[in-house]
Amino acid sequence: MIYTKYILLSILQLVIDIISYPLAPFVVLFCNKDGNLPRWLSLFQTYDNTCDGDNGYKQEHRFFPNNANAFQVWVNRTGWLWRNPAYGFDILLGCKCKVGDRLIILGDRATGDNPYRAGVCEWKLYREGKLVGFQYYAVSNLSSTKCLRLNAGWKLWNAEEVTEKGIIIKETKCQLVFTPGINNKGK
Repeated sequence: MIYTKYILLSILQLVIDIISYPLAPFVVLFCNKDGNLPRWLSLFQTYDNTCDGDNGYKQEHRFFPNNANAFQVWVNRTGWLWRNPAYGFDILLGCKCKVGDRLIILGDRATGDNPYRAGVCEWKLYREGKLVGFQYYAVSNLSSTKCLRLNAGWKLWNAEEVTEKGIIIKETKCQLVFTPGINNKGK
């Protein structure tokens, strides 16, 4: 049942993403001077950054490095929303994690593209013995500088919290994710 739910939510998210691309240049016009969208448009913004982006985007990916004028700010903010389409909807469609849930992790937790490490890792979230969420993450070699990456399910790697008593599940909402792609191998 959880896999059917995920497929349906992923289709809905894909439709929302497709709609958000042409809307992004208009949505950023509503940003305040700090780069935040008004509440009624907040589902287009990342929850952890303004529409100006994170440090990696600012330093490596935005179109105009200096944000020297209003046009450049508009282009860079549009680029950030294209890079993270309808991000807030991913949270809205997220999987609720509760204290007491059981998280099973199988595979290589060090799998990643930055730093690069080929592998597979899978998270499964159980509540009262019932599967309520999953995450499947795989990275494989494509070339000396590129790798193939797939992240599907909900970002359950955000549900873990290391405490004095060990790793526990924290009360949170893990965002929906479906990101296949070709990425640069990190340093």
